[in-house]
Amino acid sequence: MKTLHICGDSFGVSDKASDIIPWHELLATKLRDTYIVYNHCRVSASNLLISLQVEEAINARADYIIQLCTSVTRDQVKFRELDAYASNLVDRFYDITNVEDNRYADLVSYSIVTSANAPFTNSQRQLADEYNKQFGDLALRIYQNQCTISYTLNQLVDSKIRFCFDQGGFEHKSFGNPQTLGYFFKFDQYRSKVNLWDHANVRALRPYFHITDQHTHNMISDYYVEKINAR
Repeated sequence: MKTLHICGDSFGVSDKASDIIPWHELLATKLRDTYIVYNHCRVSASNLLISLQVEEAINARADYIIQLCTSVTRDQVKFRELDAYASNLVDRFYDITNVEDNRYADLVSYSIVTSANAPFTNSQRQLADEYNKQFGDLALRIYQNQCTISYTLNQLVDSKIRFCFDQGGFEHKSFGNPQTLGYFFKFDQYRSKVNLWDHANVRALRPYFHITDQHTHNMISDYYVEKINAR
């Protein structure tokens, strides 16, 4: 069997509390005769964490990789000291959808807009919020994330693995007036024609995947089935 790896933020995460079947679960069902699907997506994942996910998928010799990019308003920090922690960076990241399995997690990727869902103490939350207010710079974040995404896309090209990427929340139009020149033109042949952030009709934590229309999830899964099966 071939393997498909999905790397990204909450737009690729399942939510057992929702009656909606998200696009990635539909995709796994539709491709079950040809692909085993591995989903690395995490709620509030930063583009750096997504890059680490992609690295895992490349090292696993995936046959196809879907990369979902995210907003620049994400950061990652070490939030606690442990006597023992996971042996690789990805597994060291806290997963809010699997709280029982975080005993070896000492890192967290979180939204700087609202750190309420991060496993911070009250004092840590106050420090993180104050740090981002005092020292954060949006233009610098945009450039840093652009570099991270470009590096990751170059790694994918060099790997010779078939892939596509969704620019997603990186400078998405919903944030105001993104740079008109655009980004990542060098990789246009790998760009998904579907931007999941275009279909987000809720920005609340739940459902984790933010798209609440089942027909939209059906459309997205059909698009990826066609793209993955194309020769």
